[in-house]
Amino acid sequence: MNYRDLIKSNQVLAQYYHGIEKTFRPYLKISLNEHQYIDHLSSKIGGTPYCQEGFSYPKINDNALLFLAQINLADTIGFDLLPDCGILQFYIGEDDCYGLFSNEFKVVYHEKVSAPQQKNVPEVGDSEIKPFWGNPLKMKFEQAEMPITASDHRFDIDMPDDAQEEYIDTVPSYDCCHQVGGYPVFTQEDPRWNKDHQDKDFLLLQIDSDYKNKIGWGDSGVAHFFISEEDLKNKKFSNVQYNWDCY
Repeated sequence: MNYRDLIKSNQVLAQYYHGIEKTFRPYLKISLNEHQYIDHLSSKIGGTPYCQEGFSYPKINDNALLFLAQINLADTIGFDLLPDCGILQFYIGEDDCYGLFSNEFKVVYHEKVSAPQQKNVPEVGDSEIKPFWGNPLKMKFEQAEMPITASDHRFDIDMPDDAQEEYIDTVPSYDCCHQVGGYPVFTQEDPRWNKDHQDKDFLLLQIDSDYKNKIGWGDSGVAHFFISEEDLKNKKFSNVQYNWDCY
């Protein structure tokens, strides 16, 4: 059942469908599989990143960052909100908070993809301090649409308290929300309440705790990377906001 059908079939929420419908946004739902062929060009969590010739592996204060994930944009063609070519990579710190409070993270965009040069790629992530501890996981993308989540700081649907409680319990599903675009889910609160980050209105990547696939952010947490739509349009990934929270 899709979200539109879910809302229409709910006796409490159906009467507010018109207001909810205005918030729908497209997103890419990500499913993960460790049993598929994975190489340096694959969209994936974990493993070895794509490194082209001359690429300087991301470091902060001479410390190599932990490779978290990459998206080969050839796998997302048809989702017009992302660039139509290249590889987008996500790196985070390897301290016990995964670089959150030390602001150790980087998003790297390889616009032109050439034959990979995998020499001199540092071995990062051998310790237990990392949010995933299994084999590399290949990403598969499915385009869908979703309404705003109640924890998003822009949530402003005119409905009484009992309907809002029903909305929180019903829409959307909170089961392993790995995604690009759409609306984020949080265990605490939206960090973009801060006026310095309110322009970061696009969810570049969300990776949820997924113990089936050996992913965990603290106590059942979820991680996000946000970017402004203007920077995304201009393929500028130097001003991304990284956050994760847990219970």
